[in-house]
Amino acid sequence: FAAYFNSLHGAFAQDSDVLVLGDARLHSFTFEHLRAVLNGPYFSAETDHTVYRPLVKLSWLVEYSLLGNEDRPFGYHLVNLLWHALNVLLFWRLCLLAGRQRLLAFFAAAIFALHPANTEAVANIAGRADLMAAGFVLSGLLLYAAGSSERPGYLTLAGIFLCSAGALASKESGIVLLPLMVLFDAAFRADSLRRWRALVPSYATAAAAAICELLVRHAAIGGGRAL
Repeated sequence: FAAYFNSLHGAFAQDSDVLVLGDARLHSFTFEHLRAVLNGPYFSAETDHTVYRPLVKLSWLVEYSLLGNEDRPFGYHLVNLLWHALNVLLFWRLCLLAGRQRLLAFFAAAIFALHPANTEAVANIAGRADLMAAGFVLSGLLLYAAGSSERPGYLTLAGIFLCSAGALASKESGIVLLPLMVLFDAAFRADSLRRWRALVPSYATAAAAAICELLVRHAAIGGGRAL
């Protein structure tokens, strides 16, 4: 929080001006605007039909209309910072689970918390997409890592499905959840790869969520209706 405190006083910079202030869909919470957010592109319909990130737009809709942030940037920056703090905690827990070394997990999470590469995502309101996608990916990977590699429970599989779909509904980079699950097994549970049939339900769940999200995306910005 100390490192990113000055970001709370930032303005609507770069794309955030267009994405929040320039998007009329966010300016009042109505059923029609909610449908427009879920069925429309990330940018306004006049500029881009190729990017679909409904969860990010939905978060701004709630902040602008229900929380009353409107054109005051402080609240949006605060939510970004809270997302980053949550991601740091998730990453710390994942490192602790993988290596079981408290000191190593602490310093790994500290590097992740303060690394300059995160500055644009945290300090720019439009960086919300990166933060949310990372949060869903880390949550899904943590659920997978904490679960049994022999027989994952239905709640674990449901969580992986929701995290995979949520990651892709936040940003396209969310597709990395499934490859990260495979890499986690290769790095920390190599013996489980020899029992690959036990891994199929978790892998298939993450893949199914990605396919469903791609179908929703096509329906929303490919000429149909997602909702």
